Amino acid sequence: MRTLGRVLSSALCLSLISCGATADGADGESPGTAQTQDIRACDLVTLSAATTVLGSGTEHPGGDTEPDTCIYLNEGIAMLTVQVNDASWYDQTSILPPHSELAVGDRGRYSIPEGGPTAVEFVEEGRTVTMGVRQIGTGEGSYLEPLLALARQVARELRGE
Repeated sequence: MRTLGRVLSSALCLSLISCGATADGADGESPGTAQTQDIRACDLVTLSAATTVLGSGTEHPGGDTEPDTCIYLNEGIAMLTVQVNDASWYDQTSILPPHSELAVGDRGRYSIPEGGPTAVEFVEEGRTVTMGVRQIGTGEGSYLEPLLALARQVARELRGE
């Protein structure tokens, strides 16, 4: 199951963000991962919260094995990935363009690229949170509104509200 989590994380990283090499990440580590391990991605977004985005039948394949990445799946419908890194991650990588400004956290953006995942990225309390939903089935509808609501909730939790 740990391998499944790594494969899904890598696949989403390639489709959700531009994973460029940086001085911070030259050794193969994600930029800023070590400083955010006190907050686990799966603690920020629980299965219950993921279900509000993906709908009934959402599962957590592989469990909570990676501190900075969490994956939820509604088989045949969509996949939600949550990544938590330090604030510098926001400037070092990016969700797929085109971006729109987002009034969540200290800085935020979202994107709905054609054929790509609906994604939200923001900085709050020294952390960058990136969340993306990739439709994997024939389901209809937009994931933007539930993803924005989840981003607002996560930002409040990071602030301790």
